[in-house]
Amino acid sequence: MTAVSDTLAKCRAEGRAALVGYLPACFPTPERGIAALKALVEGGVDMVEVGLPYSDPVLEGPTIAQSHDIALRAGSTTAHVLRTVEAVANTGVATVVMTYWNPIERYGVEKFAAELASTGASGLITPDLLPDGRAFAHYQPPHRETAQRTHSRLHRPHQQLPGYHRHFPRPALRCHSEHGIRHAGERWPPVHQHSRLQQ
Repeated sequence: MTAVSDTLAKCRAEGRAALVGYLPACFPTPERGIAALKALVEGGVDMVEVGLPYSDPVLEGPTIAQSHDIALRAGSTTAHVLRTVEAVANTGVATVVMTYWNPIERYGVEKFAAELASTGASGLITPDLLPDGRAFAHYQPPHRETAQRTHSRLHRPHQQLPGYHRHFPRPALRCHSEHGIRHAGERWPPVHQHSRLQQ
């Protein structure tokens, strides 16, 4: 079991959804970013996603994209992000990193994995690393699916990544719509067939 699965199990036992807070690290500055993330914990979130600021956040809306830009202008580095993750994880809340794959590749996959593991982080989300690609050796990401995915691809990603259940015992599915949010429920019948998601 992991801190993530323990947290989700606790929320499920209490009959409620988990409250997950997200902020990019180093927003608006490295130190104030840590304070803001700790404020989320003090405010009662069950889990924290720490974003790794990236210069080309193509999956984000304008608000998060601008916060990434502000963090980068404030001098955000991967080392700052890892220090932020450690500070948040030390509060005892389940803490995961949300990042595009490119910064990990540039930093060095093995180096990033080892340093992330040492922070006490509970996992890693890489929304642009598709299940068909090579799995990350140390942290297996939940999978991003879009409305264009076929039925067959929706039920098999977690079966194709060895070690996935080691870090996320119940397959996690993170969904992003590429069509906006209006009438989104009408476009997701395949997802509902292969998950417990509620419309």
